[in-house]
Amino acid sequence: MALGPRTIPIHPSINRPDQFFGAERKPILFFALIAVSPALVFQNIVSIVFGAIFWPLILWAARYAAKRDPEMRRVVIKHLKYRAYYPARSNPFTTWENQNFCMYRMQLLKK
Repeated sequence: MALGPRTIPIHPSINRPDQFFGAERKPILFFALIAVSPALVFQNIVSIVFGAIFWPLILWAARYAAKRDPEMRRVVIKHLKYRAYYPARSNPFTTWENQNFCMYRMQLLKK
């Protein structure tokens, strides 16, 4: 038996973010759909030019964001869910109506 701490090798692909074309997978597939669908639906030169210009720009922006943070989409989504102001309350489940009702009950109990 070997003495010392036991080591378990962790394969790097387990910890690597899921990327496609050098950027996050979901935004790339979504914007690829947006770039290709007008060309397939309208089938004219304007929609093909739109897709040909739109795709490299979005690919560049997505790669730029992935270099900064490989999970930028999750960070932005979480940031958008935050409110601008969180009022002080006794617990996270208290609403303004409950808080006003509790203050009313406290005033009645004091009398």
